[in-house]
Amino acid sequence: MSTAYQLLLKLDVSDLEAAASAWGSLARKLETAHKDHRRHVTGPLSAWEGDSAKAGKPVLEQLQGQLEAAHVDAILIITVLDTTRVAMKQAQTDLRNAIKSAERDDYIIDDTTGQVSLPKWLIDARHDPDQATVLPEYTKAMTGHQDKINQAVKDAKKASDDGEKAIGEVRAQLLDEEDALGQTAVEARDVTKDLGIGPYGIPDGKDVKENAEWWKHLGHDEQQMYIAMYPKQIGGLDGLPTVARDDANRLLLDQYLNPAPPEHSINPDVFNKQQDGLKALKKKLDAADGAPKGRELYLLKLRPEGDGRAIVAMGNPDTAKNTAVLVPGVNSDLEGTGGEIDRIDALQGAAMRSAPGDSTAVISWLDYDPPNEKIPDLDLDIGVISQDRAKEGGETLRHFTEGTRAAQGGHHSNLTVIGHSYGSTTVGAGAAGGHGLGADNIVAVGSPGMTVEHAKDLNIDPKHVFIGSAKDDPIINNFAGTALGADTRNQTFGAQNFKVDTSGHSGYWGYIDNNPSESLTNQGRIITGYPPSTVPPRNPDHYSGGIANPFPNVPQGIK
Repeated sequence: MSTAYQLLLKLDVSDLEAAASAWGSLARKLETAHKDHRRHVTGPLSAWEGDSAKAGKPVLEQLQGQLEAAHVDAILIITVLDTTRVAMKQAQTDLRNAIKSAERDDYIIDDTTGQVSLPKWLIDARHDPDQATVLPEYTKAMTGHQDKINQAVKDAKKASDDGEKAIGEVRAQLLDEEDALGQTAVEARDVTKDLGIGPYGIPDGKDVKENAEWWKHLGHDEQQMYIAMYPKQIGGLDGLPTVARDDANRLLLDQYLNPAPPEHSINPDVFNKQQDGLKALKKKLDAADGAPKGRELYLLKLRPEGDGRAIVAMGNPDTAKNTAVLVPGVNSDLEGTGGEIDRIDALQGAAMRSAPGDSTAVISWLDYDPPNEKIPDLDLDIGVISQDRAKEGGETLRHFTEGTRAAQGGHHSNLTVIGHSYGSTTVGAGAAGGHGLGADNIVAVGSPGMTVEHAKDLNIDPKHVFIGSAKDDPIINNFAGTALGADTRNQTFGAQNFKVDTSGHSGYWGYIDNNPSESLTNQGRIITGYPPSTVPPRNPDHYSGGIANPFPNVPQGIK
């Protein structure tokens, strides 16, 4: 019977390599099958209704989930095989190096057990008086050689045991379980724990160019491994390609919607609210699967915690000639993402009408915490008179636009950042900080202020700062020029005011008599690099300027 020493010495890892390669081939086929099923089956059939739909859609959706879960499991198996192979090969290399080192010093190695013995000349010199002098030194060295050999064998056994345990975490019966996708997250966690690996190779995310370069130098199979095992980290990494982030966040969304019970010990009401938001987002994404090129939806970030956060792009910003980022305002949450997607749909349509031959991607960016807590005795949010959330969100927005540029590589998309309501305050804070947003145009609609006194403070030519304000917008009329910065409509602010023909605070993307409003049309022109129709800026000397104190129950001067 061969000893562990002999087995390691003669180890051939080519079988492990071949198995990993075969599983890799299967994983790629499952990846293709899952995406094709989503785009050509469940996507186009998302609007299917009637009795047949009630019976058929759950079956098709289950099949799509099974394909996705099978793809993740294949990736996990590849990871186990590759990690085990590398560890075993390293142990074999360490063993061979230990043997060479011992033999170079004339020590004798037992071919069966790997036992190290003193050099023959030293044993033969047992009657030599000098032996007693050198024996302790040689005995100590012999122990060192033996320790290295034993450690190599020990490392190989550990790699084998860890691999055996990890492969057992990937359960064949998983695909028949209702929470299969949620369980894949548990499997990934357990596999990485068993193998003693983690997301150590993933950049910390601070440098978007570093993120982009790291991803670019990974092979396809490595990229798929990171997506399958660490979807949350990959999905939120600014600078990575849109398609990669979408793959990661789609998996994350499905895992959140199919939760594994051990991982969800939160308050039931909170959990149900999160699930409602996730389902609403999923419904919108599913409806757009199979959309014509340029109209696809990409999920660029997802966080269900709190009110939830999501970044969704219509069209691919990595390749589009024009890119717009829409930042929503107060009371925005995950459950309301559908409404934001409708707005970016309207903006993309306006851009396509302005420049029919251009490709345009429009992004709904909800990756900050908009105000929504009420002021005592007033139906208002105390956050709307503070710049704190805008400044925090502005830093995150600035990082995102930098990442958008990094993901585009050498391609420079015409970038427009649009802020609505308190979202314009966030845009202003982001533009005013650091080196700005790197945008070609900045647009503020329904703005209570952009944290600055002048458009020139936004790190962009004021000629490319555009303000849209409905005459009856209550947010502008009551809050502009108070605690969130100067009134952006005023001449002294120094921006361009484009013509608005819509009414109220949320009508800037609307239609009038079934025709696109001028408010919407002008935004489409700005996004595509064309000048909008403008109106003279407001002369504050001719207006009373809102109300003197819109917050009688709240101390003034909050920043």
